[in-house]
Amino acid sequence: MMKTHIHIAVLEMGILPEALEEKHGHFFSMIQTWLGAAAQEAMVEISFQRFSICNRDDLPQAEAFDAYVISGSKHSVYEDLPWIHDSKLFLNELRHKNIPMFGICFGHQLMAEAFGGKVEKSSKGWGFGTDTYQFADGQSQEVLVVHQDQVVVLPETAHVIGQSAHCEYGALEYDFAAKSTQFHPEFNPALVQDLLLQYQDTVGIDQAQAALAHLPSACLNNQAFAQEVIAFFQTNLANLSCANRSQ
Repeated sequence: MMKTHIHIAVLEMGILPEALEEKHGHFFSMIQTWLGAAAQEAMVEISFQRFSICNRDDLPQAEAFDAYVISGSKHSVYEDLPWIHDSKLFLNELRHKNIPMFGICFGHQLMAEAFGGKVEKSSKGWGFGTDTYQFADGQSQEVLVVHQDQVVVLPETAHVIGQSAHCEYGALEYDFAAKSTQFHPEFNPALVQDLLLQYQDTVGIDQAQAALAHLPSACLNNQAFAQEVIAFFQTNLANLSCANRSQ
């Protein structure tokens, strides 16, 4: 039986520059808005709680929530920081308890490293603006990207369900209740535009200007990804409920 209420913990792994956060919101609010609209369409009641892990909030008790979303960050998952190490251990606790999780950008990379993969700063340089992904179902879709690091070694339990010429391991699904994307389905073009303007010297003027020129015509479908995540959570929670009843 599909669960009609899902209590989600958002593990916030990063913060935006202050001016951009005031204008566009923080990672938690963007994820809440993005998934909330899809849950309403699916007639699923959904509630969220924010844990600012990068600001040293304690990690929650794993079983206190039905599902987890792990956000993006300016940090790299290979940085030697206690909260990153603790988060990797926590993700493995979720894995062993079959609690569903979805990772975005940094969250995608953190999950890959936690489950046996490897992340590095990519020799392909920045992915910033839009990218076109090919998905395992044969569909092609433009997405919003802001990253320099990439998964370079795939965990043994992971399967590639989306990729681009720039990012080979761009969307992953695991043999357990975990799924992730390198791209940002919770972002909108206005935020990416402001990020490009702020970081164009870092990214490179030519690349930034080309990305800025294309953003207004980008053909996105972020709500379809939100609907997939809600359905993914529902399916895995139903499977977990069945498994618990059979014990």
